[in-house]
Amino acid sequence: MTNTIAPSSTNRANSRVTSPGDSGLGDGTSSNSAAHDAPDDALTKFGARVRELRKARGLTQHALAESAGIDRKTVNRIENTRYSPTLTNVFAIAEALHVPANRLL
Repeated sequence: MTNTIAPSSTNRANSRVTSPGDSGLGDGTSSNSAAHDAPDDALTKFGARVRELRKARGLTQHALAESAGIDRKTVNRIENTRYSPTLTNVFAIAEALHVPANRLL
């Protein structure tokens, strides 16, 4: 004989049935989708945009860092995808480059 325990009403009310590959986040993403790699891809794109805009404005990493109030090494690490910038740094860099922050993302 097998003993089974029925889930309580609270568990049933708060439970969510997920399908294979569903991230369970309720956002329609799949754990097997390309969205899984999005953070690294986003950092690469962000760093490339910062570099592109910095060079287009004729700025050195040092000049951008000084204008944004951050360390030059931080700019270098962002451009080379070795550092995930804080939201504060994203806005500071955007302001220093005279672009809206969403243009960097």
